[in-house]
Amino acid sequence: MLTSVVASFCGVCEDYFEATVEAFVAFGIAGERAAQSSNVKGPGSFKVTFFDEIYNIGALLSYPIAKYILGSSGAAFMFVIPFSLSSTIGSVIGYVVVLVLAKYKKFIS
Repeated sequence: MLTSVVASFCGVCEDYFEATVEAFVAFGIAGERAAQSSNVKGPGSFKVTFFDEIYNIGALLSYPIAKYILGSSGAAFMFVIPFSLSSTIGSVIGYVVVLVLAKYKKFIS
């Protein structure tokens, strides 16, 4: 998962070393926020909470990154809505897949 975060940061920065360091920092912040969450009861719930925090950081960073790339606030705002929509739809699809797999008992219990 860290490699996908690093790749995302490298995609918007010309200096790959700087992008990698920033990705590690964002990853660490998400881990710290997940560890401090009251939802965490063990390693399984930590993983889910950690994924949520990575998503939240991505959603928070989408506007500044888009503003940097596109150069204007108006154009950047138009990027946030599709990003949020695609993230939400992806989450719903993932949830449906989990429900279907659980229904047919494809998970190891």
